Amino acid sequence: MPSTTTFLCFLVLLCFVTNGISTQCSLSTLTINQTLIQQNPLPEWRVNITNTCDCTVYQLKFACPNFDPRDKFDPSILSKIDKDLCLINNGSPIFAREFFNFTYPSPRVGFALFDYTLACS
Repeated sequence: MPSTTTFLCFLVLLCFVTNGISTQCSLSTLTINQTLIQQNPLPEWRVNITNTCDCTVYQLKFACPNFDPRDKFDPSILSKIDKDLCLINNGSPIFAREFFNFTYPSPRVGFALFDYTLACS
């Protein structure tokens, strides 16, 4: 009987520890930071996207009001897919605990997370 009780206690403890280690993915697990890196002659911005989730994120879409893709921008990095919606990194994955960054020359764009797909293993 004591061995059964010990085993059950061990399983319960293991469940708590495993759930404590795993990070749930939410909107706040993707961070977006923009930094002005050049002012003249045209403002240039660096965007850092960090995936703090334990899962891979792909098909990452941002609201991107005022972004003008005619600014000689590489569409595999950031492409306009709707009036105020952009696809990041051509939909390619940003792996768990990794980051993706890019620069763009233009007035500041108010990027905001819109949608993404998760792949957890």
